[in-house]
This record gives sequence, C-alpha cells and structure tokens, in this order.
Amino acid sequence: MKARGIVRVLRQSGVRNAARLRLFRIDESGQETLVVSSALLTKVAATAICRLFHGAFPARPDIEALEKIFRAPGKTAWAGFTACSAAAAAERACAQHRIGDARGVLVLITLSTTSSIIDDMRRVMDVVHRHSGAGATVSAMVSYDECLNDQTRVEILLTGMPARAA
Repeated sequence: MKARGIVRVLRQSGVRNAARLRLFRIDESGQETLVVSSALLTKVAATAICRLFHGAFPARPDIEALEKIFRAPGKTAWAGFTACSAAAAAERACAQHRIGDARGVLVLITLSTTSSIIDDMRRVMDVVHRHSGAGATVSAMVSYDECLNDQTRVEILLTGMPARAA
C-alpha cells in the first residue's frame, strides 16, 4: 500500500501573512511522522494547498515529490490564474514568475465538473514543463470545483527560488 500523507499549516509567530507547511507521512496504524517543513509561504498559498487535504475527497500526494519540493532551499513564490482554457490558465500562471529558476514546482489544477481530467491535466503540465527548469521537481495535484463553470484554475507553488527572482 502506498504511504498516505497530510499537510498541516504551522503559523509563524511574529510573521504576518506567512506560514510554513508541514508534510506528515501516515502509516497503516494511523501514526504520523513529520517528513519535512516548507520554507515560509504566503497564507494564500498555504490555504490553497491545505484545501486539497481537507476536502470531501482528500488528496493522496506523491510524498517523495512533495518532500523534494518543500525541502528546496530558497524563497517561495505563488501564482494562480483561472481561464476557460486549461493551457491559457497555465500560461498566465507561469507568466507571473520566472518558474525556470525554481527547484520545486507544485501545480494545483482545479477543474470544473465538466472538464476532461486527462486532456486538461496534460495541457497544463505541457505548459508547466515547457517553462520549468530542467532540474526542477514538478508534481501536480488535481481537484474539482462545481463553481468553476467550464473553467480551469491553475495555481503554482515555486520553491528554491533565488532571492532576486521571488
């Protein structure tokens, strides 16, 4: 059985509008083990990622990929965009930062209930891979939102960004 994981928010005292994420591995008995804590993220980014783990159908992440993404030292950046086309949403999200500088890229894809998960995920990931650096760890998580009405939301967490690019 593949290991389960959960992400929790750790608020930073004295730091406004920022938090750290903590990734826990959950074994078959329900015991949690801390895997990694992220660098400081905006509360918007932390909320969007945690939303996937606490929804009606919580995400089952690739724990190893998330660990690499969270562990990448450096600054973090957050981008997001919603559009009628999955590729357009991804292009606009990627244009907000130089994602080629990131060592870790976590892509959150939120689809409408009428979307084709395979086609839309492929379109988004094609765009993200074209923009991301060759050595970057890239992972994606997909969810649905009934309120999107034939739109796709693409949100990107970038980790390991140099100070000048974030």
